[in-house]
Amino acid sequence: LASFQTLRNLAVACKEIRLNIELIKREVRALDWEILSDKDQPRSDTEATERVRQIFERPDGYHDFDTFVSMMLEEVLVTDALTLWVDIAADSAGQSTIELVDGATIRPLLDERGRIPAPPTPAFLQVLHGMPTAWFTRDRLIYRPFNARASTPYGASPTEFVLLAVNLALRRDTYHVSYFTEGNVPEA
Repeated sequence: LASFQTLRNLAVACKEIRLNIELIKREVRALDWEILSDKDQPRSDTEATERVRQIFERPDGYHDFDTFVSMMLEEVLVTDALTLWVDIAADSAGQSTIELVDGATIRPLLDERGRIPAPPTPAFLQVLHGMPTAWFTRDRLIYRPFNARASTPYGASPTEFVLLAVNLALRRDTYHVSYFTEGNVPEA
C-alpha cells in the first residue's frame, strides 16, 4: 500500500531500518563468491566459465561486483522491485553487461488471465517522469520481486513489512526531539 518513494524515504529516515539494511548488505558482501560450471557439464568448458567470471567482475561495466551486489540488495530490501537489463555483447569489446534498473519506474503488464505475458507481447512498461517511455518483453528484462505474491505482480519489501512499527518509531523520535526543543513543562 505504500508507494516506492515512501519506502525509500522510510529507509533513509528511520535509523532502525537503515541499520538493518546495512547489516544485511555487509553480511552478504562478506561472503566468498565463486563461479563454477554445472556439475553435469564437462570440466573442459572453462572458457564459458571464464567469460561469466569476467562479466561479474564489473557486471554493469562500471561498478565492481561488491558494489553491484550492494545496490541490488538495497533495491530488494527497500522496494522489492529488483529489475535487471541483461545486454549480451553490449560494448565494442563484446563485453556483456547486467545493468540495474530502478524498479520503481517499471510497471508489470498483465494479460487477460492476470499473468505477465510471454514474448512477443510486452510484459513491462517503463514510466519516467510520468510518461511511458519503453515497453519490454519478459525475455529482455528481469523483474524479480523477492517476496512474490499471487494477488499482485509487485513484491512486498521487508521495509513494507515493518511500516507500522516504523511509524511508531518515527513518532517516538519526534516526541523525544520535542522534549529537548520544546521542554517538558506543559503550557499553562
